[in-house]
Amino acid sequence: MGLPEYEVTSVEERGGVVRIRARFCGRVRCRHCAGEKLGRKDRRTRQLRHENWGMRPCWLELETLKWVCRACRRSFWQRMPGIQPRMRATEPFRRSVCQKHFDGISRRRLGEREHLSSATIERWFLWYLSLLAGERSSAPVHGFLGIDEHS
Repeated sequence: MGLPEYEVTSVEERGGVVRIRARFCGRVRCRHCAGEKLGRKDRRTRQLRHENWGMRPCWLELETLKWVCRACRRSFWQRMPGIQPRMRATEPFRRSVCQKHFDGISRRRLGEREHLSSATIERWFLWYLSLLAGERSSAPVHGFLGIDEHS
């Protein structure tokens, strides 16, 4: 699936669309006090676009839980790796769309293929470029400079 600490409960294909049902099985801590004594408060299912399987679109139906911390008495929806809050697409899907745009497919054509607006693709692409720039800025730099002279 390309996402860590998830358990796939079922996979089905209907009408050329693949639906993956999954739940997060990683460790959950309170976002406010980092407490581990939690109680379940609510549950819901999020539907997210996921990386295509070949030419078939793929949707991830993810069961998320709302927790209440017994230490600080605050409630929160759990955060999961690879999925940003209020996003309707997983990070692997966003990266694949950005890579296609980076390879030369126009925003309009890519939007028609993936059923996205060109503005969304532009926002995701700027996010992707900032990720690439961050990776390059943390690369080690040598402490010397070599200069070749040719005349």
